[in-house]
Amino acid sequence: MTIKRSNLKCPICEETIFGSEMSSGFVMGLKTDLARIGLCIAYPNANICKHCNYVYIDKRLKVNKTKVKKLLATPSYKELFLKYSNIEKGYNPFKIIYKIYQYLEIDIYKQHLMLLYSYYKDNSLKNFKQLIDEIEKDLTLYQNHLLKGYPIDFYRGEYYRRIGEFTQAKEIFEQIVKENREEKYLKIANFQLQLIAQKDRECRTVE
Repeated sequence: MTIKRSNLKCPICEETIFGSEMSSGFVMGLKTDLARIGLCIAYPNANICKHCNYVYIDKRLKVNKTKVKKLLATPSYKELFLKYSNIEKGYNPFKIIYKIYQYLEIDIYKQHLMLLYSYYKDNSLKNFKQLIDEIEKDLTLYQNHLLKGYPIDFYRGEYYRRIGEFTQAKEIFEQIVKENREEKYLKIANFQLQLIAQKDRECRTVE
């Protein structure tokens, strides 16, 4: 895995900040929560501007700078930034970006992706639950849309298995097997059914 470090210009205040990005990596496998494993990371690098407190992963994303600056000045945002931008204390920049995306009404799938990255960052089932709760508010959104390349039911099934709701998880993965013919989907779903039969609640490497 190769990380490229460079000086960047903040998209909001245009001050120079120190940033980084992964320029190369190697994927060796997949976990049941669909995080990649190997010489790679499951989430993108986030850039944090200490001048204006803006956090972003995509400098190409077009945002209303005036509106963003108003958000950055609010006490609730400042509190969120202090809580999750500190590397020594619960660092999770995706929680901050999720707030920004919500405020700016960025595409709902990008919002949910930030919640997924937030979970991948700290492997907290509490964060995973937030993602599933948001998704399940309107499952019809996902009839023809994938999240990170997989149908959303793969994440739902994984979550329910992890919290011990095996009957619900089994129904989800049995439906996936019934409706899909893609080998990569069937491999994961059938492995999940094996774990469910064993009442295994751990995140595992897909075999």
